[in-house]
Amino acid sequence: MRYFLTVCLICFVFVVSSGNYLDSLCKTLKTNIPDSSKAVNILVIAEEMAAQNIDTLPLLCKQALKYLKNYGEDKNIRSIKADIYSDLAYYYVFKNLYDSAVYFYTRSTDLYKSVENLEGVAINYNDLGYIYKTLGDWKTAIRYYEKSIEFFQKLNSKEDLAQTFNNLGALYNTIGDIEKASFYYTEALKIYEQTNNLRGMAVVYNSLGYLNENVGNYSEALKYYLKSLEYRNKSGDRRGLSITYNNIAYMYEHQKLHSKALDYYRKAFEIAREIQDLEGVATAYMNLGYIYNQLGNRQKAKQY
Repeated sequence: MRYFLTVCLICFVFVVSSGNYLDSLCKTLKTNIPDSSKAVNILVIAEEMAAQNIDTLPLLCKQALKYLKNYGEDKNIRSIKADIYSDLAYYYVFKNLYDSAVYFYTRSTDLYKSVENLEGVAINYNDLGYIYKTLGDWKTAIRYYEKSIEFFQKLNSKEDLAQTFNNLGALYNTIGDIEKASFYYTEALKIYEQTNNLRGMAVVYNSLGYLNENVGNYSEALKYYLKSLEYRNKSGDRRGLSITYNNIAYMYEHQKLHSKALDYYRKAFEIAREIQDLEGVATAYMNLGYIYNQLGNRQKAKQY
């Protein structure tokens, strides 16, 4: 009974602002529906509440598992458990507890394989790739990203495939393999163009700009950043727009075109302030101070 108090009290706090949907799910926990259905409902509640408070996720996932303890291991139960383990893994990634994250992703993946949920397997492999990239284990990260690509290709899941191509491109960029990074970014771009994913195209063009910037090809980098800017504007991605304005400004700075750099740094600052991106505002302040100093306006530089 203590469990019901915990779940329902947490639900109450959340449903005050989210309407009747989660409230109705909470009420089902007091009914005579099968425990497996209650486990699924708790998982839905957990995922919704995680957006408000990530620390509710493991509590509710573990309670969902308790509802499954008296069941066997039929396909439906294995599928539910796979989802729960995947959510737990996500929580541990968020908390930078990577050993625990790998453990639960591995358990989740094994269960997804057993129920032939190829999408679940592909997503988990991508997330494992991210973990090992974060840990600096490039070979293992590449292996998981490649496995993810293999499964997404089987599913013909274009958007997910493009994202994984982009992730792999970013990894190769990190380790300095420019040729492979460019290849995977280009593969991602092809898919985003096919699906008319404006945000995706903007991200990849920005990545290609960064790739060229890293090797000192600033004129080529600027071309890609300007393409990214075009699609950021079309997609309405304000935060991305601020980032790309900043990147363009940096390229003009390298070309000693300080007035142009100042113009783009100002644009980056205005958007960062508008969307309350504190990190972006701080970066813009630093960059504006530097540019005003380069222009010889010491008094203005001191304001930043």
